[in-house]
Amino acid sequence: VLFRSLLIFLVLSAASVYLGGDGSPDFRIYHFYNGYAAASGGRQGDIAAAQMQTYFFPGMDILYYKLTMTLNEMPRTLRSILAIPYIVSASCVYLLTKAALPATWPARRTMALLATAFGISGAASLPTLGTSMSDIVPGTFVLLGLCAYLHFQNRSRQDLAAGVAGLCCGIAVGLKLTCAPLFIGFTIAMALTRYMAREQWLRGLVLFGLTGGAAVLAVCGGWWLHRSEEHT
Repeated sequence: VLFRSLLIFLVLSAASVYLGGDGSPDFRIYHFYNGYAAASGGRQGDIAAAQMQTYFFPGMDILYYKLTMTLNEMPRTLRSILAIPYIVSASCVYLLTKAALPATWPARRTMALLATAFGISGAASLPTLGTSMSDIVPGTFVLLGLCAYLHFQNRSRQDLAAGVAGLCCGIAVGLKLTCAPLFIGFTIAMALTRYMAREQWLRGLVLFGLTGGAAVLAVCGGWWLHRSEEHT
């Protein structure tokens, strides 16, 4: 496991450095400016510079802006740091794939590693490696939630499984609202599997929802309040 994790780290870090800096349209239109505006107060004449995107929680854009300004003279270091969410996501995908394959299959770990490489090199993930496109970061928390859920569920710790999974998925939604369908899907899948296994599905549903809702408010509740006060 350590060797494969190190391999994933080295490959994705090298890929991030090789692909270079961020020149995506979203970066040019609003990602970098949103981070600057939130960190510095912006400029007086700028009103909703990126239209609706200006009103979303800018936490990841702030982090990207500050990292870029701090490490602008060390682009390779910056690209390697920006690869960290992908490394964590890829490790989660590897663990989940390995868990899904029957233990009796030969070369199970190698097959899981190849499946992981196939998954993370797709059009929805690889082009955003090391860029300000922030989908992978909240997606990482969903994958961590799934890994935590299976870990604790397999150890008959149902309440902890639902609570930790809800916390992780709530953080994902707080970071990016477009993760809300993943939160809903996770909730339905958990409830159905527990119902079919004749477990206490309603209790898990409540725990998942409560911890998830609390995480959403903890991450971006302050920003929502700030925006609502601006319009009153």
